Amino acid sequence: MINFGNPDLEPEVTWTYSLSYERRFANDQGSMEVRYQYADISEHIDKILIGTDDSGIGNIGGALEKSLDVNLNTRFGFIGFPSAVLTLSYTHEDTEVTDPFTG
Repeated sequence: MINFGNPDLEPEVTWTYSLSYERRFANDQGSMEVRYQYADISEHIDKILIGTDDSGIGNIGGALEKSLDVNLNTRFGFIGFPSAVLTLSYTHEDTEVTDPFTG
């Protein structure tokens, strides 16, 4: 049997919400930025079970994506090196979806 795709495949629909905060330090000593993003996905596309022993691409329902980004920049002017910059970044991502094979 030849499988030419899924004629019932629906496009994913994503609503993304984002909240950001940025703070610049006095005298150009650096900055801090925090960003939270939430994505609500319907008609998520992934592998689905076809029959008893085959898989293909199909819609598996809803999914969620959450992420948090934190960035911190500071200059070393307080110890005599105003052109030296320290940058710290942190990213946390979390996804949630029900696997169609394992439930």
